[in-house]
Amino acid sequence: MTLSYTMQKNGFEQFCINYANERLQQHFNRHLFKLEQEEYLDDGIDWVSVEFVDNTDCLSLFEKKPLGLLSLLDEESTFPKATDLSFANKLKQHLSGNPGFKGEQDGAFKICHYAGEVSYDTTGFLEKNRDPLHTESIQLLFSCKSDLPKDFASVMIAYSQNKSSLSCHLLVDSQKQSVVNKFKAQLFKLMQQLENTSPHFIRCIQPNNKQRPRQFEHDLVLHQLKCCGVFEVVRISRAGYPTRMTHQQFAE
Repeated sequence: MTLSYTMQKNGFEQFCINYANERLQQHFNRHLFKLEQEEYLDDGIDWVSVEFVDNTDCLSLFEKKPLGLLSLLDEESTFPKATDLSFANKLKQHLSGNPGFKGEQDGAFKICHYAGEVSYDTTGFLEKNRDPLHTESIQLLFSCKSDLPKDFASVMIAYSQNKSSLSCHLLVDSQKQSVVNKFKAQLFKLMQQLENTSPHFIRCIQPNNKQRPRQFEHDLVLHQLKCCGVFEVVRISRAGYPTRMTHQQFAE
């Protein structure tokens, strides 16, 4: 797990990446802080709770319905005349009271992530989220003499019964097929798979922002260690019990 918040200009792709990072951070918090401490309390161990930074509010900002970032992006993407600026204005209209969100000028906004405040430029958000499939491109593939392009086109529009209704189908299905919806579904599937495993976490710390060898920026490294909860993990590990053995295993 690493942080991906240092790009100077953050667009749609970085927006999705940072959303995924928030989900992974919550998974980390759940296993390293919540479940660990709950186990000690359930066993009646005298335990002083270790506080940690919970990113639940940030995830709620992304996922809340109908006024979360993802829902508002999908809603605006369905309007043919909507623009990136109208999307930014809608975010400011509905989320200005959220402490984790800040609306800015020129179609920009900021989100308070677990690793710090990140500014996003909404340019291209709607177009990339729609990921439009142009009818002319499909018709061109169907007109090819080779079977491979035709088969490829057939797979892409398998839900459509005929070519003439392609545009209508794409319009009706645009929200369901949006990029953030597909990304969110894939992310939730990944998290379900991770929940069925015994996780081991590796934290990747950047020594500098210039991607150069043998350069160590103390403040940058310290910031990452704090944001990742490494110090809290050290405190739990020092005060906790590393041996994992059930009562049944001990009795046997």
